[in-house]
Amino acid sequence: MKNTTTKQLKAMSQNTLEERLDALCSIIAKLQDYRHVFETDEKLHTMVQDEINDIVNELESREQ
Repeated sequence: MKNTTTKQLKAMSQNTLEERLDALCSIIAKLQDYRHVFETDEKLHTMVQDEINDIVNELESREQ
């Protein structure tokens, strides 16, 4: 289950999306520090990565 929907992402400002992306990237980086506990295919890691991908897609679509 996703944290945010595409509609919610579209409603966010550029600044909010960039801050959210930064925060999610920090989470992924910290999970890498604990890779002996969290595997990259675990639900938590997958959820965070999916949201990162959605935000990147939204930011890229705004640039076009």
